[in-house]
Amino acid sequence: MEWLENINYKNVLASLIAVAVFVALWIVLGLLFKRWIAAEHRSGSQKGIGAILWDIVKTLLVIVGIVVLLEINGVDVTSAIAGLGIASAIVGLALQDILKDIIMGIHIAVDGFYKVGDYIYYNGALCQVTDFNLRTTTLRNVTVPGTTVVCNRLIESAEQASQFVQLEIPVSYSTPQDRMDEVMMSACRKAMRVEGVNDMVYTGLDKLGDSAMIYVIWLYCGQSDRYAIKRKVMRIIKDEMDANGVVVPFNQVDVHLDR
Repeated sequence: MEWLENINYKNVLASLIAVAVFVALWIVLGLLFKRWIAAEHRSGSQKGIGAILWDIVKTLLVIVGIVVLLEINGVDVTSAIAGLGIASAIVGLALQDILKDIIMGIHIAVDGFYKVGDYIYYNGALCQVTDFNLRTTTLRNVTVPGTTVVCNRLIESAEQASQFVQLEIPVSYSTPQDRMDEVMMSACRKAMRVEGVNDMVYTGLDKLGDSAMIYVIWLYCGQSDRYAIKRKVMRIIKDEMDANGVVVPFNQVDVHLDR
């Protein structure tokens, strides 16, 4: 039992206390972050900043815990940390793109560029954010079916998709405005029956074009299938215009000849 006599019970006790403190800290922080993450889920975010920060905090707790335990047991971590700093600089140069991804990922999460479940425009296409971590963002293209994984460093800005689609309807100048108002209101009522349409708002005459008057309707619908819904609604509007003899004019040019 000679090995029992060589045990430094003071270090063992200090190590056990340190482990207990870190476990307690892990549990308390875990409960707090769990409530934060649950609140994000209730607001519609599948993976928000709370989940990402919790991953970072867990990693830091493990690293700090290991360092503290080594210090308690007489291991000199100062030189190890110094050597680790030099090694980190070398690795940082080799992995600078990954570090850029992580830095941009933190920037996206903290500043709320977007969260999982949001719809944004990327390279001109409407996409849904299906997954996000500190390195990459996964986008599902709504315009053209497909999934893209994008490095966070490549995302310089993110335009949130609006909650409505603006429909611009060109109509001949020969159509009275009162008559056009009736036709558009009737088309909106019929379009409300389309599955996925949340609301239809007819805003009226928007502008006078070169060869047509432009009327505007705001279509509120689900983002995931907005293009399919838009096509159905446009068909209803066109059928209603045809039934009432409303003409969509071709582009016209007036030519004046001076003699």
